[in-house]
Amino acid sequence: MANRSVRCLVVGGALGVTLLGGCQHARYVGTWSSAPGSATGEFEIGGMTLAGDMSYTAFASYSGRDRGFSGEWSVERSDEWGEMLVFASAKPGVAPVKYRVMKRPDGSLVVTDPKTNSKTVLVRQ
Repeated sequence: MANRSVRCLVVGGALGVTLLGGCQHARYVGTWSSAPGSATGEFEIGGMTLAGDMSYTAFASYSGRDRGFSGEWSVERSDEWGEMLVFASAKPGVAPVKYRVMKRPDGSLVVTDPKTNSKTVLVRQ
């Protein structure tokens, strides 16, 4: 009887962590675009779609060069930066890219490139 209780606790705990993890991602699912005039620095996310299946498409500009991206996304926690959006490229051999993300009370996102400290405000479409 004790083994059965322990198994239920372990399975129930794992399910709870999975469900809570899903909630963390759900608030970012959708299509986002850059608020006019909101970008600072050499980096700007022009727009992105974060799908519920954890795939993404995005376009961004670095130092005036526009680029498109696609792959898988996730959310992780950093002691230094707080919540981070992690973008893994669909192209083999490309390292994942991480951006600090902060959701404002109005629902918009402030996305910061930790390397340049450039920020972009994204609004849900």
